[in-house]
Amino acid sequence: MTAPGPREPIELDALPELLTPLRRWAADHGDVVRFTTTDGGEGYSITSPELAEHVLRRNARNYVRGHGVDRVRLLVRGGMLVAEGEAWLRHRALARPLFQRDALAGIVDRIRGEAVATAGAWAAASGTAIDVTAGTSAFALRCIVHGLLGVRDAGPLGELANDAARDLGFARRFRALRPIVGAMIDRGEVSGDGTRDELVDHVLTLVLAGHETTASTLVWIWTLLAAHPAVEARLHAELAAGPVGLPFLDRVIAEALRLYPAVWLLTRRALGPDRFGDVEVAAGAQVFVPLYLVLRHPAHWPDPDAFDPDRFLDPAPRHPLAYAPFGVGPRSCVGEHLARLELREHVAAVAARVALRPTAPVELDPQINLRPRGPVTMTVRAR
Repeated sequence: MTAPGPREPIELDALPELLTPLRRWAADHGDVVRFTTTDGGEGYSITSPELAEHVLRRNARNYVRGHGVDRVRLLVRGGMLVAEGEAWLRHRALARPLFQRDALAGIVDRIRGEAVATAGAWAAASGTAIDVTAGTSAFALRCIVHGLLGVRDAGPLGELANDAARDLGFARRFRALRPIVGAMIDRGEVSGDGTRDELVDHVLTLVLAGHETTASTLVWIWTLLAAHPAVEARLHAELAAGPVGLPFLDRVIAEALRLYPAVWLLTRRALGPDRFGDVEVAAGAQVFVPLYLVLRHPAHWPDPDAFDPDRFLDPAPRHPLAYAPFGVGPRSCVGEHLARLELREHVAAVAARVALRPTAPVELDPQINLRPRGPVTMTVRAR
């Protein structure tokens, strides 16, 4: 059978963003939506956790990266974000040792130090408005460059923290970092088992994928806490009681990740035919898995758009894809444990010192990452 969907062909590259149409199609047509593209292609958007698991894990070998990967190649020509097959396996193997729990345990103090420094700087600005977008970006970038890679002088890499554009100009500036990273490798500041070009792609991928995703999530956390003062008060009380456990902090972070997964849209292209239930999928079809919608599926979450950290107290089992903000399967985010460490240390340190309130409504900018639109400024009140 053929799945329902929009009648007119879609010119994907002409859309200013994809979340709005994908959300509308899901509301109008359900969990499996078929669309055609102006170049004659076939596409699907799937929003049920069950079908998402089929594409991302159970039948993952039938899929490679899909629509949008060429935009990423403008920034990095190799690495985990764009590679396939053996090249992807090499890059995954190159990255894996950095993100193992034992390795991350050795950099906890670095991450905590960056978080405490951020909290101190923000507390010193009490009574004023600060650029939280830039501040969280700088924190996350330092965690990658100083904490993970062990490079003390970020140099031009540090300028990314204040570069909010994601246009062709940014692509040129980012690719201009290649010789700089190459020189770092030549000096022995960064090492690994890959070739020099692979190591350059590896470092640039870590910097690109590792800092903006965490920074965006932190802005959403501060926005959500500001909009829910009762939740914020409970968090402040837990932090004041002492650092043991902090289960409510963990639930706050988990709920923010559910509502605002940084990599909100996963795209795949079918290598061979497949089936989504009774729907036959042709080889070459583009398949969109919008995690933003999957993680808000009303069949799996009551009041799915509400910010409710205590929903994670429910002991009832849930489908593994109902909560998978870092994806699942062979291409799940290798940096998940680092990201959770950064989020936890930053929120614990900052919330213990200050409360933040946005100076204007915060809007979505669903591009490659689920960023807030424009720089988000917030007034600071020392606690």
